[in-house]
Amino acid sequence: MKSSHKIVAFSILIASALSNVLPAASAVIPGVVGKAKLDSVTMTMGSKSALRVEFTGNFDKNAHIDINSDEWNDVEISPLDSVDMKTLGDGRRQLRALFMVQAFDSGLYSLPPIYLIAGKDTVASDSPVLKVDPISLDTANVVFEGEEPVDVKVHDYTDVVDDKTKFWDFMPDWITAYWWWILLSVVVIAAFIFIYMKWLRHGRIPLMPVKKPVPPYVLAVEKLNDLQQKKLWQKGAEKEYYTQLTDILRGYLSGRFGINAMEMTTPQIMSAISGNEEAMQFASYVNDVLREADFVKFAKAKPDAAENELAFTNVRQFVELTKPEEKPEEPENTQTESENINKENNTKAE
Repeated sequence: MKSSHKIVAFSILIASALSNVLPAASAVIPGVVGKAKLDSVTMTMGSKSALRVEFTGNFDKNAHIDINSDEWNDVEISPLDSVDMKTLGDGRRQLRALFMVQAFDSGLYSLPPIYLIAGKDTVASDSPVLKVDPISLDTANVVFEGEEPVDVKVHDYTDVVDDKTKFWDFMPDWITAYWWWILLSVVVIAAFIFIYMKWLRHGRIPLMPVKKPVPPYVLAVEKLNDLQQKKLWQKGAEKEYYTQLTDILRGYLSGRFGINAMEMTTPQIMSAISGNEEAMQFASYVNDVLREADFVKFAKAKPDAAENELAFTNVRQFVELTKPEEKPEEPENTQTESENINKENNTKAE
């Protein structure tokens, strides 16, 4: 009789002890199902695998997931703060959680359950099985005696290598990092300087066809004919007539003799002509026209028709008298024919 009392008392002590360690498994919520699944049921020592836990059924929205840490001795578990609860309708809910498990010893493990706590009720998930494989040992440097490893070969440090320096090792980092952009910038700047010096400073645009310049004589004759057709002085516009007439003369002096007559006064033009052997012998034509034009433009003189005609004639005479002589073109076969004649003479002499 006493022994039976002792057995009952011992059973009560064990039950009370287990109730402090494990959640109340007997207090199960009807209709709630807990599932636990590993992403990988096989892994190597030290690696990790995700454990996905799901509870579905009629439970309170304040329900939460719990882990009995005392059950997880051989396998480590850590939550990933990924808990999601959804309402499915009709009082049913779904609670999901994600954990990460890791084992450092090889073997076959039955993972402890994860618990759903809803007030005083508890539901445990199923317990998936995890297989942990040992890490293969590299035995290349292991010394064996029979089948037992007795030593490990340890290789010494390698010798110091004399690194040969290159010239770019002494350059700043920004040069070595952006040297392509620097080289491209130098090429672009050099190309711009070349284009400017060769074309742009002369008023020419590269790759654009250049119009053949009109000879000063041809240009002066065309402008004189155009001025004659305008009949300005006949319309009483003597000042405009003499302005255009002297501009034609000044432009011809600039193009034909290189005298910057457009920026000179009458005395300066005459002084420049006196230093030019070709133009000085016809200087009187220029002097008469420029003096007459100065009287009209500055003294508001009114020359008669004969004086206006004489000024125009003087300019045309000066242009015609100083017209550059055209050099006759030599036939291309002149030298060849002379060489053939010399060869024939030499042949006859021989």
